[in-house]
Amino acid sequence: MAFNDLDTTEMVSLFSPYVNNPEAKKQFLLIKEIAGLHDQVTSAYQAVLAVRPADPTTDAELQRISTEQKPIDYRHDRLARVVALSLECQRERALAQTPPDEARAAACDSAFAAAFPEGTNIINASYRAEAGNTERLQKHLESAEGVVTKATLKSIPVQKGETLLDTVTAWIATGAELGALEAAKAARIAQLQSAPTAPTRVVQQARSQWITVASLLVQIAEVSSAAPEVKNAIVHPLIDAASKGGRRASRRGGNGAGAAAPGAKDAAPNGKNDPVDAQPTGV
Repeated sequence: MAFNDLDTTEMVSLFSPYVNNPEAKKQFLLIKEIAGLHDQVTSAYQAVLAVRPADPTTDAELQRISTEQKPIDYRHDRLARVVALSLECQRERALAQTPPDEARAAACDSAFAAAFPEGTNIINASYRAEAGNTERLQKHLESAEGVVTKATLKSIPVQKGETLLDTVTAWIATGAELGALEAAKAARIAQLQSAPTAPTRVVQQARSQWITVASLLVQIAEVSSAAPEVKNAIVHPLIDAASKGGRRASRRGGNGAGAAAPGAKDAAPNGKNDPVDAQPTGV
């Protein structure tokens, strides 16, 4: 059985229910022939848990940062739409005058280009890209070239006591927040990736212990007198994982050696990578 081809993260996941889930543990102990192995299962689980590589995708701190970013990004996108739609509305109103106010329309076009040099699809970009865009806009507004843009934005009312320049200022602030959180995320990922790992010898010992216990567990459970559905609940996840591990090793030309390193995950990507975050293009 190709348990050698499983990585340590998979090993932790497979034994975790027997150790941490009361119902799964109860099912395990119902099979009298393997009930006595529970202490060995627990020991093997703890061994691979201790040497499992850090996984940025499940890190609590990274998850906290991502959760904090979502409402900020929601506000960022809505403010961006206010800016884009307000400029478009002012442009069209200027052109609807008699005669058309071409200068006013051109000023709105210029301000739009300053805020959205690549169009409004910026709201669908990564958090890092959104932060970069608002940082660029802030620098533009602080420059000599930005004086005209600021004047145009300040001349457009949004709601009582607020002009479009105020809205842009709030928009820039959300970008700065996203950027700061992206920096914190990058620092945390770097910390996880630089964390000391267990020596190869220790990892191999933990893996060997787990494989021995898992193999014994399957062999005994399969010949036990327990009801088929009870046996399957324990044995099937292990057999299925071993089968998948073997196929995976065959595809990559593995020799079943089960390297110590597998289990490390890629760093979490920057923002807006989940389907729930996807938004329609355009304003």
